[in-house]
Amino acid sequence: RFSKIIIQIMQVNSLSDIVQLEALRTIWTILAFSGRCISEFMSHPDGINSIIKAMKNHRLSEQIQECGLGIMSCIATIQKYAIRLARSFGGSVMSQLVDSLSYPCKSGSIQILTLNALFRISSAFISASSLGIFVDRMHQYFAQIKKEKMNHPTIAIDIITETMSTHRTVSALNVVGCRLLWNIFIPAPLDACDETLEAYSNSVNKLVSYLHTVSQKHKENLSLHETMVCLLSKISCYDGSMLTEVEPFVVLVIKIMSRHDNSWIIALHGCQCLRNICTRELTASIARPKIEACDGAKVITSCMNQFSRNHQVQSEACAALAAISMSSVPNKKAVLKCGGIEQILKAYDSYLISPYDEFSLNTKLQACITLTVLTTESTCLDALVKGGVVSIMEDISNESDGNLPESLAQAIENFLGAVSRGRNNTFSAELTDSADEESVFQWLMNEFQALAEIDDIGVSRSVRLRSEALRAMKKFPNDANIQ
Repeated sequence: RFSKIIIQIMQVNSLSDIVQLEALRTIWTILAFSGRCISEFMSHPDGINSIIKAMKNHRLSEQIQECGLGIMSCIATIQKYAIRLARSFGGSVMSQLVDSLSYPCKSGSIQILTLNALFRISSAFISASSLGIFVDRMHQYFAQIKKEKMNHPTIAIDIITETMSTHRTVSALNVVGCRLLWNIFIPAPLDACDETLEAYSNSVNKLVSYLHTVSQKHKENLSLHETMVCLLSKISCYDGSMLTEVEPFVVLVIKIMSRHDNSWIIALHGCQCLRNICTRELTASIARPKIEACDGAKVITSCMNQFSRNHQVQSEACAALAAISMSSVPNKKAVLKCGGIEQILKAYDSYLISPYDEFSLNTKLQACITLTVLTTESTCLDALVKGGVVSIMEDISNESDGNLPESLAQAIENFLGAVSRGRNNTFSAELTDSADEESVFQWLMNEFQALAEIDDIGVSRSVRLRSEALRAMKKFPNDANIQ
């Protein structure tokens, strides 16, 4: 068995740099070749301890450090052994990995291998639904290295960010760093004290600031920006109190989406970022104006146009448009200006397998919600009416014969109800400010003639017309024609 022979050689020649290096290099090569070989190596009682001992005894040899870390990274590709690396061997593996992050390596190769090993180990704990255990262990060893308080809640995030910053010119290192941060990022507990919340806020804001820097450094690196926007999306999912620097976050997300508009991953997670940050009470009021200033609506609708067959992107983009437009007239107008209504209608009409499969139905629901949000702005409402969107939705509602899924039927009815309320409000303002008897009478006659050509006008339109007729009669009680 190879492991028994090589480990015996390492033990006999423990002080020889060359023998240790070649032994480690041989083990790494064999383990990278076969999972069965990993099992054999892990079955040897002195296997891992021999690797750790070689790394500690020959700390000045960068090559020995690389080979030792490469072996650990290979072993961590198998879940049960990855978990064993973190839980067993007296903590020596975790201690060695954490210590290796600060190793003086100009190329960053040692840090890449270390981060990759930690990423694989954390992924194994996620698969085993035990991530909290791993994060606690990381905090423990990071605290020992930094001689910090054990209850420092974000020390792992801070040290990984610091490692990435030290090697900001190495794009591969930053990719693995973002992946690891995504894995280990756990929000503050609901009952966290102010000190803990402040620590989270400082760490998150520091991380976003660094990501701005590294994004500028590697503008064209697609894989880096894909992992980066996935990390930002996860951060945006949690309580807005962790992200106090909202504007830089928005600018970074929109820049990434604009620069890499050929990536559906960036489109999907970028839209999620914007949606999440605009649905958090603590961040929405700051985020929406900044999104409008950065042409966020245009960027989102461009994603919809680019990935018209991707229902995940279509659904998230509709949700993002609704979120940025809520309580924001400038963003509603921006959606209209960049052709957002047409893109939303296309999203509604598209489907994956059937018109009402799970993904297609979700897209239709999000489209209806977004259209409903837009009805509260007069120019958008006018565009919805004149563009035929209202008529299309009325036809769908009237012709469904009960075949529409209940949730979609309700969403369409909500949209038509919002249109009705919006048009009532619009006409009411017209009556109050500028309309005279002749113009109101002419409007009533046009509506009356239009009704004569329709068999079934639908409940929504019926309610609206009745309300508008009553308003006209109330304003001009002495006009016989109007009455």
